[in-house]
Amino acid sequence: MLGFEGCGPQKGSSYLQRLWLNTLRMDFAGAFVELWLGMTSLELWLEMVGKHLVFLELWLGMADDTGVSVRVVPRTDGIDLIEQPWVVANGVANLVLRVRLLIRI
Repeated sequence: MLGFEGCGPQKGSSYLQRLWLNTLRMDFAGAFVELWLGMTSLELWLEMVGKHLVFLELWLGMADDTGVSVRVVPRTDGIDLIEQPWVVANGVANLVLRVRLLIRI
């Protein structure tokens, strides 16, 4: 693989590899959040309130292994907010809207 201008092939390929791995982590995190929100809305619809916490704990355990940074922050209005530092502002705003619509504690 060719390197970038001003750096050798090893440094260039290392940069591309890190970029690719970060992209995969973002895709994985986004897919899991979508799945978690879907599961939570289904559980709330089936009146299985509180069961979604087990699913979230599973995600947090997997996030530790993959290096994805996710935090659950309790808010004063009773809504859980999932924060992901890699998601752009648009994605965060969209995620907050979905959380507000689906998850009320």
